[in-house]
Amino acid sequence: MSAQEEKIYPKQIGTSLSHKLYSLVKVAVLFYGLIFILLFANDFWFGLDLFFLSFILAPLILFWAHLFLTFQESPWGCHFFCPLFFEHPIALYKIWLSVCIKGDEAKQTDKYVQEEGFLLGNQMVPFSCIDLIELSFWGNLIFYSNSIAALIHQKGKTRQGQILFKIPISAAPPANQRQFFSIIQERNLKLNPRLAKLIARQNGLNDKTFGRLLFKLEEYVPLIGACVFILIFLDFTISTCLYLETHKHFYLSQKEARKKELSEAKREFARADSLQTTAGKMIFSPVKSALFHTGAAASRLWQARAEALYHQGNHKEAIGALAKACDYLPSNYKMSLEMARWLAKEGDKNGARVYVTRAIDANSDSMITRILILNWLYADKKKVQAEHMQKIYLENLDQDLFGEEPVWPPGGNRVVKEGWVKDDLDFLLQELQKGYWSH
Repeated sequence: MSAQEEKIYPKQIGTSLSHKLYSLVKVAVLFYGLIFILLFANDFWFGLDLFFLSFILAPLILFWAHLFLTFQESPWGCHFFCPLFFEHPIALYKIWLSVCIKGDEAKQTDKYVQEEGFLLGNQMVPFSCIDLIELSFWGNLIFYSNSIAALIHQKGKTRQGQILFKIPISAAPPANQRQFFSIIQERNLKLNPRLAKLIARQNGLNDKTFGRLLFKLEEYVPLIGACVFILIFLDFTISTCLYLETHKHFYLSQKEARKKELSEAKREFARADSLQTTAGKMIFSPVKSALFHTGAAASRLWQARAEALYHQGNHKEAIGALAKACDYLPSNYKMSLEMARWLAKEGDKNGARVYVTRAIDANSDSMITRILILNWLYADKKKVQAEHMQKIYLENLDQDLFGEEPVWPPGGNRVVKEGWVKDDLDFLLQELQKGYWSH
């Protein structure tokens, strides 16, 4: 027999359509996450309509994910990622496993082996080297061997792969699983009890109408779930792009208002307001609801709206928008402090003190809130109460932060670290001039 006749070409066992879609969505979400961070951290895209582009971006990312997954399970891709994944694909996509059997050369490629066995990526495991095939509790098929793997021949070159790998059994449709089971049974490979029971179950159901129906359900139920995940990804992409685009116009509105370009500021605000209204009219969208009507994301958007309004001079409407932002995220320290600053400037000292108290609850070590309360007490000529509160505040800091002094080694004293935004610092200095410093 010639060397050419001894060559055995792999025959691929494919994955299920549902597995392909799940893999596609997982990689697409990762890709879009990187794009979202890039967009959120930079402003180079401000000249684009991101909401409009999202309808193109979502399918484009899915296409990129498809290209990546196809590449990483190709021979070139497995070799490229070899330092991390030992000639295996990063993730199964279209190929579940390749079977190398003599006489089965219907689909010849430039890759061939000289022994019968299984091939995963560029790693060949001959049947003769497989000591055990185990089905784990988590549904993974694990191939065990203590022998050295057979050589893989590619375009005149040889490379030796490892011999231990595992694959999820759920990635293959029931028909392909039965094909794999028949191969390992024909070669009397050693199986663990869990895998043997699964094969017996499938053989028992295979010839029954109920069994065939069960196999169909096992295939189509995950497919429906995968299609739902595709729709959620499209919703995720479109909704987050709409969210960023709305934020962009609120930001530009505030920026123009600070430069006293009120006409342009109002135009930008109208665009942002229109997008926020569009979000409210969108069909049922769980991602949109989470971004525009829930928690921190909705709070940041209403805060951006409020700040744009405030710098345009619409103080009353701005305070209403910021109050809504605080309702979405009542534990936010800086937002409560900003609300207190705005109310104090409007003459509502009682309302301001309520939000300063919220800020203290959100950040018990905050210094600027304590200074504001002490200053207001001095302004109201409540010196005794102010001195009592100052004593309590310093005692709390000694107990929770500073500890006993002096400390060792010398110079190791703990310090209060607090970030102040420019508007809060300006407001504090103005309030001090009205209160304690004015006496």
